[in-house]
Parts: sequence; structure tokens; C-alpha cells
Amino acid sequence: MSQKQKAKAAKADRASFLLVKPAASQTRKACGLLKDGSATRSEEDPPPSPMSSDAGPEDSPLTAQNMKKMLAELTDTIQRNMATQIQALMVDLRKEILEVGQHTAQVEKQMDEFVEAHNSLTNKLQELGSILHDHALKMANMEDRSRRNNLQIRGIPESILNPALNTYLLDLFQALTPETIPDQLIINRAHWLRRPKHLPYSTARDVIVRVHFYHAKERLVRASHSSGMPEPYQDFKIFTDLLAATLQFRKSLNPLTATLRTLGITYRWGYPAKLLIHYQDSLHAVDSLPAGKEKCQSWGLSITVTGDQTKEKIPRITPEWNPA
Repeated sequence: MSQKQKAKAAKADRASFLLVKPAASQTRKACGLLKDGSATRSEEDPPPSPMSSDAGPEDSPLTAQNMKKMLAELTDTIQRNMATQIQALMVDLRKEILEVGQHTAQVEKQMDEFVEAHNSLTNKLQELGSILHDHALKMANMEDRSRRNNLQIRGIPESILNPALNTYLLDLFQALTPETIPDQLIINRAHWLRRPKHLPYSTARDVIVRVHFYHAKERLVRASHSSGMPEPYQDFKIFTDLLAATLQFRKSLNPLTATLRTLGITYRWGYPAKLLIHYQDSLHAVDSLPAGKEKCQSWGLSITVTGDQTKEKIPRITPEWNPA
């Protein structure tokens, strides 16, 4: 044997030595044989494909029909769950709506009671206000009647002391109405009034005089307004002594009296506080500006009233809803 052949044989021996024979169990697994005779696959075999014909029902192929069936089942399940939840929510919602409706009905009922009570109180308050107004007129009438013989004279110097005041006033009255006999010019009393706070200290105080005879007092007032004051009393002013409330009432009728003077209609003041108008041979009594305006409008006369002269009324409340 040549040297070259010896080398090839040694190389073949080494290759046969490196080869490992499989065990018997491995051989049986590779052949797919078990003790019970069933066939199996070796670990090296690939897993069966899901598309193979021997797959189970749970491993059925994912076709369009199966996807539609699964989607329909999912939709049905979701719809059943949502219907159950919505029904439960609707039960709670109906309960809350019923409670809110009952509460609203109770509130509306109470508001109706409040409205009725408010209107009742408004009516009672207006009734009491009317009664109070009537009593105030009666009190003012009694006090004004007690002052009917009084005169309020402005301009007398305060240098004239009380003992000489009656004599000074008698001289003034005689100069104003010289046709009146001295026996009718009797003064019951006379005194100085307090100076109003808004007037300066240099302003002379007014004098209140009570004349015994009412007709003599009226003659003095008419003479002072018609012919004026004589010398040296030309700066004096004579007024009728009235309550502040009566003076305010007469001031409120200024639009009416101004219209009557413009039209040449005569009037005079009466007791209690009212205006007596002589029109078409009749005497008409007016106790408020709205009444006087209505009276003049019935005669075809128009009165211009500036500002709001009407009394403020307490408003009544009217429910603006229908009970639930």
C-alpha cells in the first residue's frame, strides 16, 4: 500500500469515529411509534397548519362567514348590555323627574299662598292708609279750625316789646281797615314765633295774633291782599295761620289753581283741606289734584301738570305660571 492510500484510510477512520449513533428511543420517536401504537410527531417536526383538514371545530378556519357571525354575536351582546344599563338609568331618571315635579308643585303652591297673602296685606295696608289719611285730615281740620281767627304777620321789628305789641297791632289793623270800628278790632293774644333754623339771625320773627271776631280777621286778610299794606307798614305781610300739612296740600294744587286763575274761575279754600270751585252756578269740592284734573276735564278744561303728582301705590303680584 502506498503512502497516499494509507493517508486516505486514516482519514476515513477518523470520520467514522466522530459519527454518533442515535439511541433506540430516539429512533422510535423519529419513526412515530409509541408503546400504545399511536402515532406522534417528533419535536423537530413543524406544527400542523390551521388550514389542515384534521383541525378541530375550535380551530376552524377564519373565513368571512365566521367573522360576520362573530360580529353579530358581539353586537347582540353589546346591545343587550346597553339596553339593561339604559333601562336601569331610565328608572332612576323617572324617579328623579317625579321628585322634581312634586317639589316644583309644592313650590308653586307655596308661591300662590305667598301671592295671596301679599295681595291681602296690600289691600289691608291701603285700607289702613286710607283710614290714617282720613284721621290725619280730621286732626288737621280740628287744628286749622282752632287757628281760624289767627293771623301770621311778618316784618314787625323785634324792638317792639310784648307789652307794647298789642297797641302796635291795633294801630296796624286800624290803618289797614279804617272803616272797621275799634270795638270789632279786639285782640285776644299775640306772641312771637320761633325763628326757623334756615333763616339768618337778622331776619325778624313772625308774630301770631288771635283776632276775637272772625269776620274782622277775614276783612284784614282781604284788605292786605287787595289794596296792599299802608304806610308805614308797606313791608309787612299778613298770612292765615295754617298747619304745615295744610300748606303742603295747597301747594300740591298749584297747577289746578293756576289754571283756574287763568280762566277766571273763582275758588276758595275750605275745611277740612279742600278746594271749593265756583263753576256754572255750582260749588264743586276737590280734595286732590287727580280729582281736580278729572273734574276740569269733564268741563272741557285742560290742566298742565309738571312732574308725577300721583301717590305711589304698592303693586300687587300676579302668578306668571300655571300649576304643574
